Amino acid sequence: MKAIEINQNSSINYKWLGMVYYTIEKYKEASENLLKSSLLLDSDFETWRFLGNSYLLLKDYYNAFHSFEKGIDFNKGIEINSNNDYILKESGIDINDSSAIVVINDSSILNNYGVVLANLNRIEEAKKYFEKALEINPNNEMAKDNLNNLNSYLDIENLHIQK
Repeated sequence: MKAIEINQNSSINYKWLGMVYYTIEKYKEASENLLKSSLLLDSDFETWRFLGNSYLLLKDYYNAFHSFEKGIDFNKGIEINSNNDYILKESGIDINDSSAIVVINDSSILNNYGVVLANLNRIEEAKKYFEKALEINPNNEMAKDNLNNLNSYLDIENLHIQK
């Protein structure tokens, strides 16, 4: 909080305060701070992902939809592949920084976007995003369960959210 008092124009201060609130499951406070961060710097994938997660956990599907959409759009076209590391380099991403790779190769945002779409009654689109999550990470059990759920039971209430 002191850092924000000192510099109210720092997106990183709001982002980390939002992440702290998110970690302690205070999603309203998390969303408020992450939103402030996104208004100061709108090109940070993690901010959009955690803002979307916060809204999703608050059952604010409209804002979750737009937050995830922004995060997904931010990473569109970037693929992890040993043959095209140059794409990452040209995007300004340090390929030796494993955290950068994890962020881009994160299937959780696609899974959670699918949950949002299902809650907005866009079932076929939701299935596609669960499938995309599984393309990135075939071991994503939550995406597997969610896809199976929509294909078999249409039990939207029991879809899994990845924190």
